[in-house]
Amino acid sequence: VVYFGDSVKTGATIGSSVDIYFSDGSITTLDEKTELLLKGESVASNDSKSTITKILLKLKVGKIWNKVVRLAQASEFNVETTSAIAGVRGTEFGVQADNNGNLEKIIVRSGQVDIDKDKNGTIDPATDIQINGGEDSAGQPLDVTPDNPKMAVVGTNGAITVNDVGTSNTWDFEKDYYSTTA
Repeated sequence: VVYFGDSVKTGATIGSSVDIYFSDGSITTLDEKTELLLKGESVASNDSKSTITKILLKLKVGKIWNKVVRLAQASEFNVETTSAIAGVRGTEFGVQADNNGNLEKIIVRSGQVDIDKDKNGTIDPATDIQINGGEDSAGQPLDVTPDNPKMAVVGTNGAITVNDVGTSNTWDFEKDYYSTTA
């Protein structure tokens, strides 16, 4: 059992992984050489039909894959790195951080991910990215489906570019996740 405030760290052995199951039904899987801080969770009743949950994770280094259940309107599931926060609702996505905790990549398989680079809680079209429902810098829609995943890559200058992933360009970790959970 782990609690919010705890850190979870996986070993360097190839194939090492850890699954964390949250009270709302969401799952986070850590890849090898990954450290994740469970920063916080709150649960509050919204009404008789839904529950509001707020989950905040801090990815210190490595890769995680998240399968987030559809959330009530006021609910949040956020993954923070040193350089950005990715916020989601009902989404399957992976996040990779470098050894300094800076965001390197996000792969979105379904749902929507908002990348908030200045961590101010709002998505500013000039600096931030909304994958699925948003547009790239050329004004092209960033629509995501399991057959058409997108990958956001943070360049050395901090600029975020979004590309089609294609089935041959997915993380080995994502391939392993879907081959073992299908």
